[in-house]
Amino acid sequence: MKKSRIQWVSGICAALALISLLFFPQVLLIPLLDQPYLPFGTLLTWVGYIGLSVFFFMSSKGLAHPEHPLLLVLRKLFLLTLLLSLLWGPVMYLLSGNFAGNFENKEAFRGSQRASVAYWTLNYALAFLPVGLWFLQAVFTFFWSKASGSGKK
Repeated sequence: MKKSRIQWVSGICAALALISLLFFPQVLLIPLLDQPYLPFGTLLTWVGYIGLSVFFFMSSKGLAHPEHPLLLVLRKLFLLTLLLSLLWGPVMYLLSGNFAGNFENKEAFRGSQRASVAYWTLNYALAFLPVGLWFLQAVFTFFWSKASGSGKK
């Protein structure tokens, strides 16, 4: 698949997930499976995180073959974000003990309030890290190209 097609598909997946989360919360509770309970929102969020990570990684310039150490670090952070988004579903299940992401007041770590802190930290990281990395890359590339005199060709 071409880079532009992957970028479009991932952007559409991320946008549909965001629109559904914001404007159609009732569809998030539709059960895909009854036993174990797997709500549509879990699958939608997982696809949205993957789409968001892929979209911003593909939108970044200069990360395919980084010419600067900072771009290499940003590339590795993007790949880590993508890996975390791919593993979000199993990690969510391991933290909560269910596919709905529900937590209770327990003594054991799994499904506890302490586990929910780790879960929400992961969610915030997967939502904001791709955007922040893309912004850093864009600012750095803009100033680096100005300083090196390469500009746009």
